[in-house]
Amino acid sequence: MNHSEVNVLIKKAFKAKYKSNYWNQITKLRTFVNNEMISRCFEMIDSDDVKFKQIGIDVLCQLGNNRESFVESLFDKIFKILRTTSDENLICTSLFAIGHNNQY
Repeated sequence: MNHSEVNVLIKKAFKAKYKSNYWNQITKLRTFVNNEMISRCFEMIDSDDVKFKQIGIDVLCQLGNNRESFVESLFDKIFKILRTTSDENLICTSLFAIGHNNQY
Protein backbone atom coordinates (compact mmCIF):
# COMPACT_ATOMS: atom_id res chain seq x y z
CA MET A 1 0.00 0.00 0.00
CA ASN A 2 1.42 3.36 -0.92
CA HIS A 3 1.28 6.64 0.95
CA SER A 4 -1.69 8.02 -1.00
CA GLU A 5 -3.75 4.87 -0.37
CA VAL A 6 -3.08 5.18 3.35
CA ASN A 7 -4.16 8.82 3.25
CA VAL A 8 -7.40 7.88 1.49
CA LEU A 9 -8.21 5.24 4.12
CA ILE A 10 -7.42 7.63 6.96
CA LYS A 11 -9.68 10.28 5.40
CA LYS A 12 -12.46 7.74 4.96
CA ALA A 13 -12.15 6.66 8.59
CA PHE A 14 -12.08 10.30 9.70
CA LYS A 15 -15.23 11.15 7.73
CA ALA A 16 -17.12 7.92 8.42
CA LYS A 17 -20.62 8.53 9.67
CA TYR A 18 -21.28 4.91 10.62
CA LYS A 19 -19.22 2.68 12.90
CA SER A 20 -19.23 -0.16 10.37
CA ASN A 21 -17.64 2.07 7.72
CA TYR A 22 -15.13 3.40 10.25
CA TRP A 23 -14.07 -0.11 11.28
CA ASN A 24 -13.83 -1.24 7.64
CA GLN A 25 -11.22 1.48 7.07
CA ILE A 26 -9.38 0.68 10.32
CA THR A 27 -9.25 -3.02 9.39
CA LYS A 28 -7.76 -2.16 5.99
CA LEU A 29 -5.21 0.14 7.61
CA ARG A 30 -4.14 -2.60 10.04
CA THR A 31 -3.27 -4.98 7.23
CA PHE A 32 -0.55 -2.65 5.95
CA VAL A 33 1.19 -1.63 9.14
CA ASN A 34 4.94 -1.11 8.89
CA ASN A 35 7.35 1.19 10.74
CA GLU A 36 6.23 4.20 8.70
CA MET A 37 2.58 3.51 9.47
CA ILE A 38 3.34 3.02 13.17
CA SER A 39 5.04 6.42 13.21
CA ARG A 40 2.07 7.93 11.39
CA CYS A 41 -0.32 6.48 13.98
CA PHE A 42 1.73 7.97 16.81
CA GLU A 43 1.63 11.33 15.02
CA MET A 44 -2.16 11.04 14.87
CA ILE A 45 -2.29 10.16 18.57
CA ASP A 46 -0.20 13.26 19.31
CA SER A 47 -2.44 15.52 17.22
CA ASP A 48 -4.94 17.91 18.73
CA ASP A 49 -7.83 16.26 16.88
CA VAL A 50 -9.76 13.69 18.91
CA LYS A 51 -10.81 11.69 15.84
CA PHE A 52 -7.19 11.36 14.63
CA LYS A 53 -6.20 10.22 18.13
CA GLN A 54 -8.88 7.51 17.96
CA ILE A 55 -7.79 6.36 14.51
CA GLY A 56 -4.16 6.06 15.62
CA ILE A 57 -5.09 4.12 18.73
CA ASP A 58 -7.55 1.84 16.92
CA VAL A 59 -5.04 0.94 14.23
CA LEU A 60 -2.24 0.16 16.70
CA CYS A 61 -4.11 -1.56 19.51
CA GLN A 62 -4.92 -4.85 17.75
CA LEU A 63 -1.87 -5.82 15.72
CA GLY A 64 -1.19 -9.22 17.27
CA ASN A 65 2.44 -9.88 18.11
CA ASN A 66 3.52 -7.01 15.88
CA ARG A 67 2.79 -4.48 18.62
CA GLU A 68 5.34 -5.74 21.12
CA SER A 69 7.96 -3.22 19.95
CA PHE A 70 5.76 -0.17 20.56
CA VAL A 71 3.11 -1.19 23.09
CA GLU A 72 4.90 0.51 25.98
CA SER A 73 4.94 3.84 24.09
CA LEU A 74 1.31 3.30 23.15
CA PHE A 75 0.38 2.78 26.80
CA ASP A 76 2.25 5.93 27.80
CA LYS A 77 0.18 7.90 25.28
CA ILE A 78 -3.07 6.24 26.31
CA PHE A 79 -2.54 6.88 30.02
CA LYS A 80 -1.68 10.51 29.28
CA ILE A 81 -4.91 10.80 27.29
CA LEU A 82 -6.90 9.28 30.16
CA ARG A 83 -5.41 11.84 32.56
CA THR A 84 -6.08 14.83 30.31
CA THR A 85 -9.22 14.30 28.23
CA SER A 86 -12.89 14.56 29.01
CA ASP A 87 -14.01 13.25 25.61
CA GLU A 88 -16.08 10.12 26.30
CA ASN A 89 -15.40 8.49 22.92
CA LEU A 90 -11.66 8.94 23.31
CA ILE A 91 -11.81 7.56 26.85
CA CYS A 92 -13.72 4.48 25.61
CA THR A 93 -11.27 3.99 22.73
CA SER A 94 -8.38 4.19 25.19
CA LEU A 95 -9.93 1.72 27.62
CA PHE A 96 -10.67 -0.77 24.84
CA ALA A 97 -7.07 -0.43 23.65
CA ILE A 98 -5.82 -1.29 27.12
CA GLY A 99 -8.15 -4.30 27.18
CA HIS A 100 -6.81 -5.53 23.84
CA ASN A 101 -3.28 -5.35 25.21
CA ASN A 102 -3.75 -6.71 28.74
CA GLN A 103 -1.04 -9.36 28.28
CA TYR A 104 1.57 -6.60 28.12
